[in-house]
Amino acid sequence: SDVLVFALENEATIIIRPSGTEPKIKVYYTTTGKTQEEATALYEKLDAEFRTILGF
Repeated sequence: SDVLVFALENEATIIIRPSGTEPKIKVYYTTTGKTQEEATALYEKLDAEFRTILGF
């Protein structure tokens, strides 16, 4: 399918694909960290920055 995968320097990824049933895009993030808290903080940072880029 039509999928964009962006591998980031911090071992995180952003995955973007079209919805199969609706006229919208789906965005997924994967993050890693030394602790769950570190991975969660990186996830939240990516989400906030990407929402700003997309205008959400």
